Amino acid sequence: SSDLAQTLSDILELVHFSNSESYCLVTCLKEKTAEETSNITETPAEKSLQDQSSALAAEELGFERFHALLHKQSFQTFTEFKDAVWNQYSTWRSKFGVLLFLYSVILTKGIENIRNEMEDVDEPLIDPVYGHGSQSLINLLLTGHAV
Repeated sequence: SSDLAQTLSDILELVHFSNSESYCLVTCLKEKTAEETSNITETPAEKSLQDQSSALAAEELGFERFHALLHKQSFQTFTEFKDAVWNQYSTWRSKFGVLLFLYSVILTKGIENIRNEMEDVDEPLIDPVYGHGSQSLINLLLTGHAV
């Protein structure tokens, strides 16, 4: 578990440019049910169960609803950013974890910086027909550089 969070943090640190304003982390907001909001006091076991059910609820989100719940957080220091990445561990393992990571990478690095690294700027990062990632996208997600 800690290996995944560490790797994601490392890659996101690599994509950050020194002239970037901040590190960006994209997460999916949780919708609270009336039952969850009325349950003010929780035991640790109840809290753990609620976290698991929230993760399952995120798995059942549709694509459009998922995008409506996106939330961008900005961090000025890598330490704060890394802590947030680690705190979102269940998010990275969810159905949309890779997309959230992709959005975080793009917003942290900046679209112009990504384009400047690509060999063919006319090539889309994601194939519009089949949805396959380009070599530039794969390199960006693995190494922090879209070469």
